[in-house]
Amino acid sequence: NLFGNCVKLKEINIPQSLKYICPYAFAGCESLESLILPTGIKVCTDDAFPNENTPVLYYLGTRRDWEKATGYGHRKNIFRHKIYFYSDRPRFLRKDLWSFCNGKPEKW
Repeated sequence: NLFGNCVKLKEINIPQSLKYICPYAFAGCESLESLILPTGIKVCTDDAFPNENTPVLYYLGTRRDWEKATGYGHRKNIFRHKIYFYSDRPRFLRKDLWSFCNGKPEKW
C-alpha cells in the first residue's frame, strides 16, 4: 500500500518517475478526491482505489495516450472513476478535458 490508510490525503500529483500504480496503493484513503497522473503510467487498475469513494483522475496526456498506456480504450466502464484528459485550451463539446489554474487542476 503506497499510501494505504492515509485517511486525510485529499489530492496527490503522481511524479513522472512513477510507472505503475499497484493494486490497493490507495486502500483506506477515504478522503482522497483527486489524482494527477503522468503520461508515464503504464497500468492503473480500479484495485488501486478499493474504497467506496471514487477519486477524479486528471491524466496529463490525451485519451489516446491513456488507451495505449492502460489498454482499456476498447472496454467501456473498466474504470469507475471520472477521468479528465489534459488540454492547454478548451475544445468545443468536450467535457472530459482539464488544465492547470493557479497550480490546481480545473475542468474546462
